[in-house]
Amino acid sequence: MNVLITNAISFLGGVEIFAIKLGLGLAELGHDVSFAVKSRSRMEEELRKKGIHPYTLPMTGDLEPASLYGLSKIMRTKKIDITCATCPRDFRLAGVVSRLHGKKGVVFNMGTVWDPKRMTLPHNLKYFRSKFFFNLALLRGIANSIGGRDYVEQAWSIPREQLQAIYNGVDLTLFDPAKVQQNILRKEYNIPDNAVVVSMIARISPEKGQALLLDAARQVFMKSPNTYFIIVGESTNDEYYRTLKSRLSTIDGHDHVLLVGFRNDIPNVLADTDLLVLPSSQEGLPNVALEALAMKTPVIASDVCATNEAVKDGENGFLLKTPIEVTELADRLRILLSDDQLRKAMGERGRQLIEEHFNLQNNVREYEKTFTELLYESDRRNGS
Repeated sequence: MNVLITNAISFLGGVEIFAIKLGLGLAELGHDVSFAVKSRSRMEEELRKKGIHPYTLPMTGDLEPASLYGLSKIMRTKKIDITCATCPRDFRLAGVVSRLHGKKGVVFNMGTVWDPKRMTLPHNLKYFRSKFFFNLALLRGIANSIGGRDYVEQAWSIPREQLQAIYNGVDLTLFDPAKVQQNILRKEYNIPDNAVVVSMIARISPEKGQALLLDAARQVFMKSPNTYFIIVGESTNDEYYRTLKSRLSTIDGHDHVLLVGFRNDIPNVLADTDLLVLPSSQEGLPNVALEALAMKTPVIASDVCATNEAVKDGENGFLLKTPIEVTELADRLRILLSDDQLRKAMGERGRQLIEEHFNLQNNVREYEKTFTELLYESDRRNGS
């Protein structure tokens, strides 16, 4: 198959990282995979680091002429069989071009984030715009969780046969605690061997909850001063980042809290991590939680969206009720910080869950199977 993967986001988040993994996985299976991404985006940068030269487009609007023309040229010259969009704007752009080329539409990897307490969306202009494009060009909607698929079906009234749940898989050869080198971060930041390391890996933005973690750290240091907190991620909100820096300076033990920015060596980060925390107010099914579990690292996360499809409360980590109470987060941290054996047992169960349900190779093959079926149905309709 000739597959085109599109993305119109400037920063590099979980959706973009998985889109790259999906494309590389499909290429390993023998398919010709092309990427069309937003110009000067972090995804463009990351692809080029991997030796992949993506097509770059402005992607500044739903009907922006340069991007429509560029996508049309790619689909024509590369003889694209299946287009997989990974965010709303490139779905709309690719959807229009796909229909102009006589195809039924595109696959949309929806990477769903939603509010479980509000399953009905306001019927405003944005809603009707999205409905128009779903009706025009949605060939198959793929959510990265069962909960996400069910939400899309209810919120957008999309027929179940147009929807599918395929988990974002983890590369178990890359995230393997038996193979990943340890002590890289500990040496880099002079963290003692006997210290317990708590990591948070997410872009720096209010909904991710770094401020909550700092407030919890303040309480944790009272009884567990030998704890280090590593906050990994690039800032997408400068004002919020400045607030974090200011709050950090008021914490006794602030020298044990490290804001290390963006890192692309997440397996090494997790190899030196005893516990991962994700106190987000909104998520889909966070990739970093899956990666931590694959590295036998227990996870404390907010019980939002589909996080509970991977993080099992009391089994491989803890789930926090929302809105999160800082005292509850601090209590869960203290339980795991003080019990090495509990962390180890939770870590083992986490790895087992990922091996059974979130193996990247298996998930890529599910995408391949879906694309093949859609192509077969298209050929049969066209009589070819």
